Amino acid sequence: MMPSDASAILQQLRASAVYIADEPSAAALCADRPPLGLLDAGAANLVGTNSSSASNVLQPCLDFAGRMKDNGRRAGASRARPRRCAVVGSGGTLRFSGLGPQIDEHEMIIRFNGATTFMPFSDDVGRKTTIQLSTLVPWRHWRRRVDAQKLDRERDNVLYCHNSWVGNCWLDASHFDRRKVINPVLVRLAGALLRAHTTSASAAGSVSSRSRRHRTSRVPSTGLVGIALALASCDGVPDVYGFGNRSGGGGAVCDHYWECRTDQGSYLGRPTHSFQAQSRTLGWLRDVGAIRLLADVPGERAFTLLPGQRRVNV
Repeated sequence: MMPSDASAILQQLRASAVYIADEPSAAALCADRPPLGLLDAGAANLVGTNSSSASNVLQPCLDFAGRMKDNGRRAGASRARPRRCAVVGSGGTLRFSGLGPQIDEHEMIIRFNGATTFMPFSDDVGRKTTIQLSTLVPWRHWRRRVDAQKLDRERDNVLYCHNSWVGNCWLDASHFDRRKVINPVLVRLAGALLRAHTTSASAAGSVSSRSRRHRTSRVPSTGLVGIALALASCDGVPDVYGFGNRSGGGGAVCDHYWECRTDQGSYLGRPTHSFQAQSRTLGWLRDVGAIRLLADVPGERAFTLLPGQRRVNV
């Protein structure tokens, strides 16, 4: 795709509903397979329909989409649009940054999965969270904490069903969550931005390698979905922290700011998501003024693997 295509996608993304409860069109929710939509035979099981054949999945999908929208509408209205928004990634680039007070100045602060704000990390990443965006396992963890009710008063625990089928994640969403479920249409637009920035240099590669790149670029990372959420929710330009890598500092930067199981280069090389396309997408969003990308830590210090430390196979 050309940059003009990406610009059109960005315009659609900014106008998209963030949560499935606010998506005006059930048909749009059933226009693609998970996680970009709900068109999957598993939807039939969730609405108690016997017809789950591949040739007859549209009506169960529409029924399930309608149920999710109705559940969310009954759960309450959306909040006012904030102006100052921060999207805080989990990368080791944040460690020793001292950016915590700056991050906490924002009205909306989005964090991901298991990211912690406890000491000694709060000086670098801040203490405040308004949205905790998680895939299913971390989302269940937040819900089951002994202080879950207190956390619910402080922030929204938002679920991103990133699996390629309608199953346990959507079952939990329909039973427990109500309105705080990411809209698959928003995910689809984030995935379209990724494909718009997939390198054309792969044209000379094999069909199988092109197919792999297409599959991975279809599934946006939780971090990219969080940036899409901010673009669709905030009136101001979101500040994006803790994404990207940093060379130097005596070794490879750690994958997370609170732990160092592996280095970030290895982490970003995993096949689940197209992180190279994501890096190009974030660079383009920065260049067009859609986000402020604050990727590197100030100064010379960085959170890195120790010399001789072995990577953990995660």
